[in-house]
Amino acid sequence: MSCNIEYKELNTYVSASICYGIVKTGVPQETGVFAVEVKDIQNGKIDIDSVKKTTIEIDSEYERSRLKTGDIVIAIRGTIGRVAIVPESLNGANITRDVARIRVDNIYKRDYIYYYLTSKVAEEHLRNNNIGQAVKGINIKDLKKLPIYIPDNVEEIKKINDIFKTSNNLIEKTKNLIDEKMQLKKGLMQKLLTGEVRFKEFNCEWLNIKLGDILHEPKKEKVKNPENYELLTVKLHCQGIAKSGKFPNVTENGRPYYIVDNGELLIGRQNFHNGGFGISPDSTEIFVTSNAITHLTVKDNLCNLKFIEYYFSQYNFYKRIGYLIGGTGQKEISKKEFNNIKINLPSTKEQGKILKVLSLSDIEIKLLEKDLFEYQEQKKGLMQKLLTGKVRVNI
Repeated sequence: MSCNIEYKELNTYVSASICYGIVKTGVPQETGVFAVEVKDIQNGKIDIDSVKKTTIEIDSEYERSRLKTGDIVIAIRGTIGRVAIVPESLNGANITRDVARIRVDNIYKRDYIYYYLTSKVAEEHLRNNNIGQAVKGINIKDLKKLPIYIPDNVEEIKKINDIFKTSNNLIEKTKNLIDEKMQLKKGLMQKLLTGEVRFKEFNCEWLNIKLGDILHEPKKEKVKNPENYELLTVKLHCQGIAKSGKFPNVTENGRPYYIVDNGELLIGRQNFHNGGFGISPDSTEIFVTSNAITHLTVKDNLCNLKFIEYYFSQYNFYKRIGYLIGGTGQKEISKKEFNNIKINLPSTKEQGKILKVLSLSDIEIKLLEKDLFEYQEQKKGLMQKLLTGKVRVNI
């Protein structure tokens, strides 16, 4: 192909000056003019339901930043780089000072620029031009200078846009499938872990038993030189645990640190109310943790730790025990209170059947998440090549 990639600054392609919007929108109004904020720009779209309204009087002072259907909006403060195209339902709306409007009349170049703004190439430019300390931001003049590489041939632009549209559709479809599977799993957990739905081969009454009667915290020796061992972090919202990439600084807090064994259930005492728990992964590596309650299954093998982990994952479980969790800043639960919590527990055989069903659901979700990651990486690679002219498409 003989067409050349043309370098120009973003400001070259716009049909109206790139600008930010309303400095102070005032108290949200029942009626008035929509004003798009950074928080409203999510996953490449504007969440219309979250957009608040300002008064007609305030909007009238910022006519220059009013939106038209098809405009591009981009976050320039806070979470920099969120991008969306304005839908017809927000035609005539406005933006806040943390959002910039980019208007490109040529629809093909507009779409190309939209994809470009979501790429690593644009991200690096925006990151390199960040200003501010507490709240990061980018100046309008620097946004205007964003280097854009656009092919001369409109058919090439269209083809590149089609490639990214197809890629986005595949990613969106996979995300929707994951959401559907997550909701299905949530429903299964609610029914199976509460005994609302049971397998026909089981009819024994569930035990109402204290956690302290089925879980035990083993006695552990404090780790010498804990700074030599990586910390595990207990993630919130039922997301398990993971390597933190950090090592204890014993001179800062003087906390005791303990070695984490494979298969232990770790519970973040200070964030238990936010689902801070998980089972430590099988690993030959040695990790340490502090400020967590650790438990192992004991006492006649009455339970499976994975079953307990699923049980904790229920939203209703946290709602039910919320009154036990105290504190003002970092809320926490005491060991005594934790051990006295009662749960309804089926037989180990019924636990195993429930685990099999939920584990299959987890496997399906993980496979879809793997596909999603690959599609996203593939898109990143295509962007790096196609939006810089390193690779050209045949037309």
